[in-house]
Amino acid sequence: MHSRAHFNQTGHRPDDVDLSSSLVEIEGLRTGLTASVEGMQINRDNVLQVRAVIIGEVKRLQETLRWSRLLKADRCGGDPVSADAAAAFTERAQALIDYFFLYVDDLQRIADSLKDSATAYGFTDLQIADSLAGR
Repeated sequence: MHSRAHFNQTGHRPDDVDLSSSLVEIEGLRTGLTASVEGMQINRDNVLQVRAVIIGEVKRLQETLRWSRLLKADRCGGDPVSADAAAAFTERAQALIDYFFLYVDDLQRIADSLKDSATAYGFTDLQIADSLAGR
């Protein structure tokens, strides 16, 4: 099962699109989690570790994507088609980059939810913050 990502004129997804699925299709290109999370259970014993891993991934992806919105394709040649091809490639690449930013935002929301879960399990804010010290 997958959702279809739709982007408005500015390249951003409208708020009413549900990307809760781990698989998204953008004009036939599928991307998303490849590992199954079926059966994964969060409990008091692993909530801080899982959150730390997800936050580590958020930071890694943010760093990787830092300058990606500035990227654009150059003309491949001097022919008249190259300018149109470069613009089309840049537009499609930026739509995919926008999706990855949304994916990072989704991961951050998961990490925030895990912090709420950790609090519900009785961990203090200091314990939650300290759990990231080793990352």
